[in-house]
Amino acid sequence: MSKIIKIILMIAIILISNIFASDSLAVYGRIIDTSSVGIADAKIITEDGVVAFSDKNGNYMINISKDYVPIDHQDIVVNTVSDYSVKIYNLLGQKIFDKKYQHSDFTQFNWNGLNKRGELVSSGIYFSILEVNKQVVARNKITVDGQEVLNKWPFINKSIQKIKVPNLSKSSDYGYDTKLSLEGENFTNISELKVKIEYNGNNDNAAEAEDVVLNTYEIEYITDIDGNVYKTVKIGDQWWMAENLKVTHYRNGDPIKYVTDRDEWYYLTTGAYCYYDNNDSLGQIYGGLYNWFAIDDERNIAPEGWHVPSEDEWDVLKRYLFENEIYWDQQGTALKSQNQWRRQNESIITGTDIYGFTAIPSGQRYENAEFKNLAKTYNFWLTTEVYKSDTHVRVPYITCTSNATYISNLIKEYGFSVRCVKD
Repeated sequence: MSKIIKIILMIAIILISNIFASDSLAVYGRIIDTSSVGIADAKIITEDGVVAFSDKNGNYMINISKDYVPIDHQDIVVNTVSDYSVKIYNLLGQKIFDKKYQHSDFTQFNWNGLNKRGELVSSGIYFSILEVNKQVVARNKITVDGQEVLNKWPFINKSIQKIKVPNLSKSSDYGYDTKLSLEGENFTNISELKVKIEYNGNNDNAAEAEDVVLNTYEIEYITDIDGNVYKTVKIGDQWWMAENLKVTHYRNGDPIKYVTDRDEWYYLTTGAYCYYDNNDSLGQIYGGLYNWFAIDDERNIAPEGWHVPSEDEWDVLKRYLFENEIYWDQQGTALKSQNQWRRQNESIITGTDIYGFTAIPSGQRYENAEFKNLAKTYNFWLTTEVYKSDTHVRVPYITCTSNATYISNLIKEYGFSVRCVKD
């Protein structure tokens, strides 16, 4: 590398450091309350503590350091004998990861979502900083969604020895999505907010977030015979479980048969359950997959005071959505969880989950008792049998490829999730 290029690089690094070293970004936003529960003095919080309070009109302000805001990039050559350091921060500016590399070792940085103690961090937005010879030369955003680390290769140093550094020659539009939570005395639940933050130019110190429409809902918690605790939500005049059933015993204490063998499952005419791919850890996330015979058993699979819904009760929920201007072609999106869903090409899609139903794509034990469609499809049992049929039941389903909800006639030997409704 020529001496002139080295000097230019050093000047650029100094300019970058001066511009971003101490600036912070004040982000102003407004919460719109559609539930009439009141938003005065609501806490705007992150996973690590209180960030701000809203006023009586729902206005709030948070401070985020510009050190952790994604920026435009351009290529520049870096000295091949440089020492590298990667640091990762959360939204509060707390350093959760710090690792040094020799140049020969820095071919690709891959963060697995673990903090300095080797623990998986919580879902949310994180910001990575690359230092060369103790000078910041690049920043990027990393999103952690559940067990998955998205864009986990923020810096790649290829054979041409180029990395990304900020473009200092022009103002730029910056935009990213972040997740906050809302908590307050008037709320019966904690509601997650998705805030899109945008600002223009390197020297700006304020930004206005999008208005966040807050849809609150009443919640309660129930316990099944095994001691599993479930969140439940009130939607219209109905109370629904907001999680899939995990129970392994009927209400009288008798065990539900656990069946992993494919052939045995396929020929069952009595109640049984399993977990997707016979994986217990997936069962903790998505609940059990039950055949219909477990639903129809007189010993009762539902927690005390609850029952598996009928098609009429499912229609009541759909009618309530319709009355609130969520029509058939958007009802699947309104009921889907805000994460976990994937399209067939593995790209991420999100639901709005505005009533807290939180439909998760738990897959099925389907034709020939094979497991299919985890992260892509959600089916759950109803008690309504198909008219003049001994083999088929009405089954609602939601898919990753549509915004709507559907219902189909499917055979009793399949394995689907269970959601219960209050008596």
